[in-house]
Amino acid sequence: MSTNAPAPSPAPVPPTLIIQDAIKRKYDDLVSALSHTEAQAAPAGKRRKRSPTVSASLPPMERLVIAAKYFTRAVNPFMDIAEAMLYGPDHHWSARAVSCPSNTIVIPSSELERQQLCIRAFDKMFGTVPDLLEVVKHLFLEASSKPGRWKKLVKQMQAAAKSARTADTNGLKHQLSYVLPNPLKEALVPPVLKQESKSDRRFILPWSDHMLLPPLVLSPSPVSGTSTDETGATETAVTGAQTELLNRLVAGRVELTATAFPSFFWEEGSYNPDDLDHGLLRGHLILRIPGVCNARVHEVFKIDREMIGYAGVQARTMMSTSEWSPRDGSYSYEELFKSIVNLFADPDDPWAKETLDWFQRNIFGDAINDSNASRESVPDASANILAQRIARRKGLPLCSKLFIYALFTLRYQTEVTVDWKPSPTAYNALRLNPYELAINLHDHFPQAVLSSSHHRIPFSSV
Repeated sequence: MSTNAPAPSPAPVPPTLIIQDAIKRKYDDLVSALSHTEAQAAPAGKRRKRSPTVSASLPPMERLVIAAKYFTRAVNPFMDIAEAMLYGPDHHWSARAVSCPSNTIVIPSSELERQQLCIRAFDKMFGTVPDLLEVVKHLFLEASSKPGRWKKLVKQMQAAAKSARTADTNGLKHQLSYVLPNPLKEALVPPVLKQESKSDRRFILPWSDHMLLPPLVLSPSPVSGTSTDETGATETAVTGAQTELLNRLVAGRVELTATAFPSFFWEEGSYNPDDLDHGLLRGHLILRIPGVCNARVHEVFKIDREMIGYAGVQARTMMSTSEWSPRDGSYSYEELFKSIVNLFADPDDPWAKETLDWFQRNIFGDAINDSNASRESVPDASANILAQRIARRKGLPLCSKLFIYALFTLRYQTEVTVDWKPSPTAYNALRLNPYELAINLHDHFPQAVLSSSHHRIPFSSV
């Protein structure tokens, strides 16, 4: 009998994951946090102080929790983050076998679109913590042999996303004064007490009718009217037609759907049925919903359409049920969110651009996400001294010294009129430190121009 039978093939060995030192440290921190999550949990009712932003010095688990909260506020409040954590990693990191035509499974287009949405949601969320992608990748690739870690991570992120949504809703439920143009000087009549139930809000209070109802159904009226007492509180008069419609709404004979936007979506007094874009999403209530503090936590200083959609949903929730829910009777908040987001589907649309810019200006001002960005400040004494030293060393006349000094001080924020326009390099030089700036200014402005008397610099600005 032959003994030369071929030896059985060895079992495939999983590829060894090679992790760089920096990534490995974060990976080890994350694994440790996932192993001791319950033991390290803070007592109920107490919160550990956090950095005001998603600093890279925070532990990876904390940063992923904050990213999960961002998912709710700026990605999709109605998407289960577990789906994003399923399709995103699977799309980017799974090893896919070559498909056989006879075994091909045709995915319905609707399901394929849903998966693509989840992938984009995953990418947007991790755009706030890009350095943790490799860490999460290694955890995902190990899930086949160590599934517990991945499941625990997803569970933690689910809980964080839900807690952010609940916290935002709870923080707004007693802020109904936001509906007033000037909540510091005006009051709601009748007021809504903190202990009152949610049924006291929807279509019961006279001031809420024009806020919740679509303007196509009931023409909006301002939240102001006749003063009712010495405190200056105001009450909006309700007409007979409004009362009849309200009664029909309360009786359930009229149904509101998310396709009809509430009146508070429009700037007060701007609604025009022939120009529905005019004043749309410019109301003071919806502007007050996206908290700057929340955005800064995520180091996001640019408003996008999902943030506005989330604000609209939270505003309507505050005005009606005061508790987060996907639906309010037949009213779908998810459809409302999608409808708002779809308004910005064309990024080149003038209304979309202007509205995003309007939110950006009103919420963030000129803030940009760059810790090294130059900011307007008082004149830098060291910069002025260095500029004067270099001017003296180069033997430039007084006019040249004044010119360099002015450019240092003004940083081109005050218009300087000269007969010769400096090269782009000279403008870029304004971003350099004081010493490099002075050298560049001298090198890129001809001596004749520096010595010219045609520089008209407002002396009061220097």
